[in-house]
Amino acid sequence: MRENAVRSKLKNGGVSVGSWLGFESPLSAEAMAAAGFEWLMVDTEHGPITGSSTINLINACRAANVVPFLRVVWNESSLIQQALDMGAFGVLVPVVNTSAQARAAVADAKYPPLGNRSCGGSRAPIAFGTDMTTYMPRANEETLLMVQIETMEAVEAAEEIAAVPGVDLLFVGPNDLSLSMSEWPLNWAKASAKYKEAIARIPRIAKQHGKHAGIQIHDAAFANACVEMGYGLIGYSGDSGMLFKAAKAARAEVNA
Repeated sequence: MRENAVRSKLKNGGVSVGSWLGFESPLSAEAMAAAGFEWLMVDTEHGPITGSSTINLINACRAANVVPFLRVVWNESSLIQQALDMGAFGVLVPVVNTSAQARAAVADAKYPPLGNRSCGGSRAPIAFGTDMTTYMPRANEETLLMVQIETMEAVEAAEEIAAVPGVDLLFVGPNDLSLSMSEWPLNWAKASAKYKEAIARIPRIAKQHGKHAGIQIHDAAFANACVEMGYGLIGYSGDSGMLFKAAKAARAEVNA
């Protein structure tokens, strides 16, 4: 059975850098993989990715030898179980504000005894290079359940959320958190001490509970600061943002 290389790296104390997929194109996934990212997040919450495009992107990630993760639209059973059954190596669940919501995500993402994930389908075992008989007993340890901390309510409940068995990683959404704290638009260099402390608090709490911390960032200085704070999963920018930035710079080079 294939190993989830990102989970293993986190377990060994390493830092894994990945990025976001907002385009429906497998070519975009291949290009991002070729750039050196270790994992890619297929984002079905914010963007046009739906239907067969989702599994095509997961397959493209695997073919390009990067770990495929998937952010679901909401904390719902059918969405979480389907993401994992399609072969995602981890699922990111948005807007988890309470321990009860975290337990609901665990129920859908983990097989018994941790949760109630249903056993069936062939895609997930194929993605891990094995069969269901081998996949199911190891799936809880190889897949990552990431719950998104993106409000002050979630920051304040982070201790209780991190304590939930089956939650593997606390993943900060810094932009929504800045909205929640009335600090939008986010500017790390000018952010308040309160905001910076909220960001710094999450990896400390995760470590105390034997969990990991992750974050999605578009600013290099902010990303490097988060590595220093103890974040193990760093999501840096995304395919659409990178294309826009590069295209804008390229257009500015032509004096016409």
